[in-house]
Amino acid sequence: MQSFIYDALNKYESEFATELHQLPHAPPFVFSEFVQTGPYQANEDGLTCERGYWVINSDRKTIIDAVANHARHNEVQLGHTEVPIEGVDLEAVETEIRAKYRAMSPVYVSQYEDDERVDLHPDDGMWFAQVRDNVRDRMEANWGETPDELIIEDIHWFKTSRLRTSGDGWATGTRMELTLRTDPRTSEFIQTMGLGERTGLGFGCVMPVNQIPERWR
Repeated sequence: MQSFIYDALNKYESEFATELHQLPHAPPFVFSEFVQTGPYQANEDGLTCERGYWVINSDRKTIIDAVANHARHNEVQLGHTEVPIEGVDLEAVETEIRAKYRAMSPVYVSQYEDDERVDLHPDDGMWFAQVRDNVRDRMEANWGETPDELIIEDIHWFKTSRLRTSGDGWATGTRMELTLRTDPRTSEFIQTMGLGERTGLGFGCVMPVNQIPERWR
């Protein structure tokens, strides 16, 4: 999906694509994993399913428009499989004061110990503080604003999950559902720019559960 987004930008917003490659921080978009919604079957060749979807969010309209246009005329390469795209839905972000969020891709959080990056999870004491600090730092860097409120009220469930970050690199994030209490701008930032670190690599796409269409849950 990351390649699909950059292909879309190279085709429809080439100057902006060049700008993104030169950014010193994560690009201003976040995307989910492929979420299967139809009948599926696991076998020795992998997972076979009939339908599913991706979520792509950004605070830049140019990115959303480019990806939507590209999706209407192309397929997504998923491993060695070309996946046809049947439709594109464009939805405005609805801010939430207090809501249960679902991680559409693992949320990644880390800290450095003796110059080594260590993955953190919700059962680590520093996880909550690192999440809050990361949102604050990225919101200040990207929007020039500071969160008025960001409280993690509850983690309803979580499990660890690894994603590839480079040719030989992997990072372990956390799939979860959690209840957040935020101000409207922080809610918008989390939804459009992701929660946690490495958001441009496919981590940290979250959505309020009540905004996920029932047929997609």
